[in-house]
Amino acid sequence: MNTLNERRKAARLKVNSSIMCFLKVVDGEYSGLLRDMSVTGLYMKLKDPGQPTGTCEVEIVLDGDNSRLKIECQGNIVRHDEEGVAVHFHSRLEWFPIVATYFQRSL
Repeated sequence: MNTLNERRKAARLKVNSSIMCFLKVVDGEYSGLLRDMSVTGLYMKLKDPGQPTGTCEVEIVLDGDNSRLKIECQGNIVRHDEEGVAVHFHSRLEWFPIVATYFQRSL
């Protein structure tokens, strides 16, 4: 990691599982898989092509063996590329430890 060019203020958790993520923006809704996240934002791979922009509502879905947990928050789409979008949360995600624990459990 090049620390001179690194602008992140929080460590990222790389997610290599099937954590679903949904995005609601003014022009529609998008879904995809979570690629990585931190307490300040996330990157999700979009299921269908698109270039959503602006303020968004984010829903992260954690599926357990017998239950499902939904985490909802708001943010701004700060970047998009051919695979997906990066979202910066309006507030720090206080539920981040649950996501980290869920991911460790699913390895």
